[in-house]
Amino acid sequence: MAQTRTTDNGRRRGPVRADTVLTIDTQWYDPAVTVVTVGGVVDAANVDSLIDTVLDRAMLCCSMIVDMRGVRYLSVSGFEALRLLDARCALADTRWTVIPSSAVRRLLRRFDLTGQVPTTASLEQAFAAAELHVPIVQFAGPDGDNKTA
Repeated sequence: MAQTRTTDNGRRRGPVRADTVLTIDTQWYDPAVTVVTVGGVVDAANVDSLIDTVLDRAMLCCSMIVDMRGVRYLSVSGFEALRLLDARCALADTRWTVIPSSAVRRLLRRFDLTGQVPTTASLEQAFAAAELHVPIVQFAGPDGDNKTA
């Protein structure tokens, strides 16, 4: 169902459809692994929100899973956002992967010829890969010997 919005000066804007909304949800499974679930439509109108949110989360974890199985449309600007995320995660030493929907997979097949954007088929595989990157923390015990946490 479409709605019509008006601005303060009374001009009408185009219909706002529920199926064109971008949704982003974050779940922290532990301090090292974060899952960012993205749904809806990723296009030039909302790609900045996606970049800001996902980059913010990437700086706070060791491994990040971007679950895009709910994305129905990904524009070229959305693909560029994924390439930017890859570069920033490399700088932050954050391992990341995308679980693509069919729409995301289609765009990656066409534009990501070098495989720059890492993909995983399922959440289970993404968690398995994320666990391999969680750093081992060492701390000194009371008698000065190093212990592994």
